[in-house]
Order: sequence, then structure tokens, then C-alpha cells
Amino acid sequence: MATAKKLPSGSWRCRVFSHYETTQEGKKKPVYESFTCKDPSRAGKRECERMASEWASSRRVRQASETTVQEAVRKYIDLKENVLSPATIRSYETYLKSRMDDVRLYTLGGLTAQEVQGWINVLSATYSPKYVRNVYGLFTAAVEFSGMDLPFRITLPAKKPFQAHVPCDDEVQALIAYLKEPARDKRDQVCRQELLTAIMLAAFGSMRRGEICALTVADFHGCHVSVTKDMVKDKHYAWVTKPTPKTSASNRVVELPQAIIDQIPLPDRGRVIKAHPEQITNRFRRAIRSCGVDIPFRFHDLRHYYVSIAHALGIPDAYVMEMGGWKTDYTMKRVYRATLADRRRTEQDRLNEHFTRKYGAS
Repeated sequence: MATAKKLPSGSWRCRVFSHYETTQEGKKKPVYESFTCKDPSRAGKRECERMASEWASSRRVRQASETTVQEAVRKYIDLKENVLSPATIRSYETYLKSRMDDVRLYTLGGLTAQEVQGWINVLSATYSPKYVRNVYGLFTAAVEFSGMDLPFRITLPAKKPFQAHVPCDDEVQALIAYLKEPARDKRDQVCRQELLTAIMLAAFGSMRRGEICALTVADFHGCHVSVTKDMVKDKHYAWVTKPTPKTSASNRVVELPQAIIDQIPLPDRGRVIKAHPEQITNRFRRAIRSCGVDIPFRFHDLRHYYVSIAHALGIPDAYVMEMGGWKTDYTMKRVYRATLADRRRTEQDRLNEHFTRKYGAS
């Protein structure tokens, strides 16, 4: 905020930058808006600064209202590029390029609830509620960043409850047993071993795909693995390793059983797994189809398995959060606290047995 200065006359004057104008010599000259208050007291100074602040604020709003949605989002992405994850920037570029066609040419001041709601309705017909919320989140962040406030509310698609199959011990064991079968050739053996390593780190260490693919030999210290990196796609769709994982809480040290560490072959140097995350996913899908499990599940569901086993063993949430790299327990409780099918059957049998013993016919 501009600060008022006292003039020789005793009045207060506050100058606020307005714009540049080009002189006859071709140079840019700054132009200021001036505000004066004749009250020589400190109250006059505050009044002078208030007038300047109100003018500057209204000017920002006027400028923002003339900015198009495309310009606002473009500026927001450019200013955030060096502080957000490369994967986030890549998603933002996709949203701007092909998900904002219905509103991109509107000025922020010219947008109405009807136009924005119509755009959201079109997106909702094709994409999931979560995806639509992500696109709308970028839009509202860019609008707010420009200095505007949307004067209306938009109805977003209702969230769908998360449903995922949590693998049980038998399914994980079947998958691992399949990957330990003899390979067709040397290349198949390498692919099987890399996938087996990734599965063990995910199921027994609760690591994400990107964290696993970014691991190097230097991250292994006996039974402990330092998780400090993540492999993601940048805006050019190239795989890059960024220095920090998904969240600040994801920086952690994972301890694995010695029996698991003994099954992970470590190269002399470099990355432990040469594959990138998409290759791990594709290999995992093929293995799931071939290993004989009844209900297919995703690679990421191995983290569900880890947490479900931890809860079944009675490990407190605080420790599970720390070991799995969650910043809060919201996501863990919403998504990961699923009950294992076999464990649920056991607990149901115990409950039924109790009721039968107490209330069954004599």
C-alpha cells in the first residue's frame, strides 16, 4: 500500500502508480494518480491513504474484469510453474488447452452464472466429478488470483463414493508367486523382477508408483529406505524426477522386514527400477490377468492392502499415517480404511458366535 507524505503546506499526498506512457523520445514514463487530504493530522494521513487504496483496488478490479479467462489462467499457470509439481502444471496445461473452450474467450467481468454453469454441465457429461472439480478449481484459483470474485455460486457434480477392491493376503501371495515363476527369456525376467520389487515396496512399504521408480541405491540403508523423490510427467510429457514426493509428509523413512529386503536385488548404482510408472502399471495389469485372482485390482490398491493390514493388527492411526506418508488422516480414513474381505468374514463369525452363545435357543 502506498504511504502518504506530508507536503510543505501541511496537507498529505499519496501517489499510486497508474500506467506507463510513451514519450516523444520513445521512452516509457510512469504515470501516477495523486490523492490529497488537507487535514494535517494523522487522521488526514489515514484518509489520504484510504482514498489511494480504494482507487488502486477498484483499478485492479476494472483491469481484471477486462481480462479473458484464457489470459487469467495462462498468467496463473506461468506464475506457479516453478512452485507446483510438474505433473500439476501438465494437468493445468491440459485443462486450459482443451477443457475451457466454452468460457476461454469471455472476460472475467462478462461471465455470468449461466455461462459457467453451462460449461460445467458439458464437462460433467464426459468426465468424472473429481476431474470436473479439478478443472473448476483451476478456473476459480485463476479468477481469484487476478483480483476478481465470482458473484455467483455454481453447482458442481456430486462426488461419487470411492470404491476399490482391497486385495487380501491370498491375492497378494498369488500375484507374487506368479511373478516368481520361470520367465520366458531374459527380458521377461527383468520385467518380472522389477515388477516384483515394485509390488513388495508398495504392499509392504506403502510406497507410491512414482516414489518407487525414483528410488536409487543410495536410498537403501539396511532395512530402511529413504523416500525423498517422486517420478512424474512434466508439461512436455517427459518423465522427470522431482526432489520431493507428493506431500511434505511423504518425505519419510520406510522400514521393511529383512526377509523382504533380501528379495530386492540392488544394482551397483543408479535407480533400483529402470521402468517408469506407466510401465509398472501396464506390467501389473498383465500380471493380474494371468495370476488367477478372482477380482482384479490396481497397483495403487496395494497401499490399501498395507493400511488394511495395519488396522487389522491394531496399529494406531498416527503410526500408520507416518509410515504411509499421509499428512492428515482424512484421505487415509476415506479411502484406505477398507476392511479386508477375509478379515471381515472372521470378525463376522466372531460376532455371530457371540450372539448365538448369548441368545441362541437353549
